[in-house]
Amino acid sequence: MIDIPKDSKDKIMRTFGHKTEMFFSELDSLILEYKEKWKLNNLIYFDSKTINLIFFCTSELHGDCVLKVCVPNSEIITEINTLKCYGGKVMCNLYEANPERGVFLIERVSPGYTLINISSFIERTELFSNSIKNLHIKYSNTNIFPTYENWLENIYVYMKKIKDKHSKLFNHLDLAMNLYYDLKKQFNRKCLLHGDLHHANMLLNERKSYTIIDPKGVIADPIFETSRFIENEFDFTGLKKEKIIDIIHILSKNLNTREDIIMKCLFIDNAMSCCWHIQDNSPEDFYKTLEDRCDFVYELLKIF
Repeated sequence: MIDIPKDSKDKIMRTFGHKTEMFFSELDSLILEYKEKWKLNNLIYFDSKTINLIFFCTSELHGDCVLKVCVPNSEIITEINTLKCYGGKVMCNLYEANPERGVFLIERVSPGYTLINISSFIERTELFSNSIKNLHIKYSNTNIFPTYENWLENIYVYMKKIKDKHSKLFNHLDLAMNLYYDLKKQFNRKCLLHGDLHHANMLLNERKSYTIIDPKGVIADPIFETSRFIENEFDFTGLKKEKIIDIIHILSKNLNTREDIIMKCLFIDNAMSCCWHIQDNSPEDFYKTLEDRCDFVYELLKIF
């Protein structure tokens, strides 16, 4: 029987509710089924502290792999389809998948150090920007992937219903919507974005470059891909204005994109992400942190 840490189990239960009871009751038999079907050996559970269960393993066909198991949901379908579209270029290889059962098998990147292992934020930003310069592929089929606009509009509808309780976050999201529609007039390329590209999703490979994992898969202009990296920097050193300004300077120079555009994208994505925390039933003692983060990014927005 697989021993899943309580905090990881609780996170999955908060996200998927009643579906998790059946998922955990069938987990052992599910893993055994696909271990035999995909000829996997030496399964080792790795606590990723996400809604996915991760197992390092060895495949008789593909060598070192990662087996991902989760409650079947729409995001696993878009992740699998994104990996298929990229076909092992820049992103990791997809070897096997059954999205209806919530299982898929991907390449294990070695040595696998993430950008978190780089101590200098300047070096992290240089590596990130160089890795995404030629990342995106043109794609416009919204029957397969959501659009960034879908994401924004869906969370806006949700937050509007509870705006009296979360008025500060809703006001930030309302401004984010207006900024998005303004940017859309100029930046309207339809490309397939990763959608959650931060430090832990970029792994050092044997070629000394970075392989990208865990895509969400969303259609938007590539200008919207930089924000998650900046937001992740908040978690490392706190809300430090000078540092974030320096990061935006580097991204602007390396990606040939105006600083105010990068800043507006950051404000939009941060407001959406903070509101997602509300939708995902984050504890109430976290609400003030979300509000402070939105206020901080708003003050940055006024600088540019």
